[in-house]
Amino acid sequence: MKVLLLFIAASLNCAAWFDTVITVRDIMFFLPLFSIIISVIALIPQVTRGRIEFKIVYFAVFGMIYFNAPLYFTAIFDPNELSLLLRSLRISELSFIKANFLFGISLPLICAGYLMFEIRSISRITYTRLQNKRKLQIKPYTIGLFVFLILSLGVTGLEVGSTYIGTSSYYYIILTRLALISVAIVLYNGLGPSAKIDNFKSILLRNKITSLGILLFVTYVLIGGDRGPALTAISMLMFGYILLNRMSVKIRDFFLGGILLLVISTLFSFVEILRTFEGEVDLEILAIAVAASQDAENTAGVMIRTTSLAVDGISTGLYDHTYGLFIIQSVLKGIPFVGDFVAGTLTDTASPLTNGSAHLLTLQYSGTGYTSGIGTTFLADTYIEFGVVGIVIISLIYGIIAAKFHNNCKNLTLSNFSLFLLILLFVGYSFYTGRGTFWAFLPHFIHTWIFYMLIKILAQPTKFLLNEK
Repeated sequence: MKVLLLFIAASLNCAAWFDTVITVRDIMFFLPLFSIIISVIALIPQVTRGRIEFKIVYFAVFGMIYFNAPLYFTAIFDPNELSLLLRSLRISELSFIKANFLFGISLPLICAGYLMFEIRSISRITYTRLQNKRKLQIKPYTIGLFVFLILSLGVTGLEVGSTYIGTSSYYYIILTRLALISVAIVLYNGLGPSAKIDNFKSILLRNKITSLGILLFVTYVLIGGDRGPALTAISMLMFGYILLNRMSVKIRDFFLGGILLLVISTLFSFVEILRTFEGEVDLEILAIAVAASQDAENTAGVMIRTTSLAVDGISTGLYDHTYGLFIIQSVLKGIPFVGDFVAGTLTDTASPLTNGSAHLLTLQYSGTGYTSGIGTTFLADTYIEFGVVGIVIISLIYGIIAAKFHNNCKNLTLSNFSLFLLILLFVGYSFYTGRGTFWAFLPHFIHTWIFYMLIKILAQPTKFLLNEK
């Protein structure tokens, strides 16, 4: 029944999409709200003895709603305020309405795909594949983490906005990969060979130096303002806690985790705004930055803007559907050095289609003289690539993949570290699906896995020095 209701919600929004004469005051504009309500109800978790059964898809659904819905709620409750916001964002009301219908199509289909393939009962083979699992060496990655943290600091310094400069440095890129690998190995080694799972706190304490390196990395990135890598590492750790508790958490921890994600994301937005101010930071500048960051996160609900721009760009003939070009670029860019070269040969380097949907939408919004990008979303990227049909199919695929990964985690069939790393990165980037692309985790997985294997191979000659008892 849940799946049927989700398909009905998506179908109603899909039908409304083709209506070309509609305003925010029409009853049909409430259809995305119907999708949100049905999706949330469908994913209400089972509560047993004060513990909530956690679902991997929560990260994506929470991120989709958080980054896309605020402006929609403004449209429902204050249409007059919406008109002013749409003019300031330079998007038409019709494109905004159609963007919300895409949201109303996608969200329930992600949930439907998930629920159709989720295995609810724990398999009898639980833990059996962990019996022969061997712990991975963490020392070479920990050493690399500290080395590249020092090297990256030498390039960027420790100041607001520093990691935005650092994103052009290979030291910073390698540091990010090493931090994510370290998080993954710490959690992987914590999956014990018996039915008794190690305590999350004891795992971090047993890896004190690595945990310190991860903490310093998150702090460094937070001060620098590049929220993505830090929030990904934090999301991976949060999911590790859930995984080590057999995919269920206390009700208190569940809501505290959600609040923590919101606080961290808002804090990162504040630092991102603060970096735009020049000179010494005083109380007045802090107050202005706080107000600006609140506007960016809440009032504008910024990311639905990118989907609206995508709808407008296709409907006006500014550009055509790209039919997988951005996916190819995204995957190829995960291959160090080779990726950029190969991707550059697939299109005209002067074309706005050379560097993904975020670059295309920024050019559409700000022109060639832009100083900062506006980003993209799963909805905008998928619509530019494949249109409404793509939104339908890929939303279902996203939910199915999340369900398959959830089944692996619930039954702890995670003896393969590569699969474990892929799942962690999928989860780590899921929250940002609302302001990124579905494919974002793939190039990061390829890049991170290559660094993992390279260091593993290089560490073999000194294995006797790095062997852990």
